[in-house]
Amino acid sequence: MVGAALAAAVVAAPAGAAPRGDDPSLYALELPAGVVEHGVVDFSITGSSSPTHTRVEYWADNSRWRSVTRDAASGAVVRQAFSTETQTAYYVTASPRVYVLPGRATPPLAGWAPGFNRGLVQRGLLSPVSPVTIAGIAGTLYTVPADRKSHDPGDDNWTTDDTSADTQIALENGTYAPLVRQTSTDNGRYGRFVQREELVSRERLSGSAAAAAAKLSRAAASRTVKAWRAKARAARRR
Repeated sequence: MVGAALAAAVVAAPAGAAPRGDDPSLYALELPAGVVEHGVVDFSITGSSSPTHTRVEYWADNSRWRSVTRDAASGAVVRQAFSTETQTAYYVTASPRVYVLPGRATPPLAGWAPGFNRGLVQRGLLSPVSPVTIAGIAGTLYTVPADRKSHDPGDDNWTTDDTSADTQIALENGTYAPLVRQTSTDNGRYGRFVQREELVSRERLSGSAAAAAAKLSRAAASRTVKAWRAKARAARRR
């Protein structure tokens, strides 16, 4: 059974446009062949009984990714993850425990992958507000039009349980790569709930530099999970 530690490790994306089924556009970064994206995303939740603030460093190509999540204040590693076309593994350091789940997971970007974002804009579910620059990258800030929010599912609706929630998404101009994704809503005695993912840095690596830095091969995934399990066993014996 997947425990609470993993539930905390995999925080749900803001409600609204999550697709039905296994939409391929959620997983591909639309990178040229042989290119790996290396980035850092600042993730925070405030106005909650369980506020959190972490930074996620990731390496990803169009089919696999791995990440290291650190506490934003101390820099301590709180979890790691590795996702391939067939499975996703998580190492939660507090337990310590390793979870291996069938199927791939969406990469830990500052929002959804470019193709999915492009679809939201084309369907009118995101409306441009203003130009922005995030992590030195020129983009556009979008919001969800009030008349597209609905409790009812449908391709033309931004489906949500809370139609009063505010969603802001910043996308790179031309590519629709995610720069910021934020959702906020009233949360009673905790004040204003805000979940925000913001890109801090991003670089594209190619050739030998990409292979050396990313370590995204199937063999690397197998070695990584094996090493995590050994560390978890050793920690539990202490």
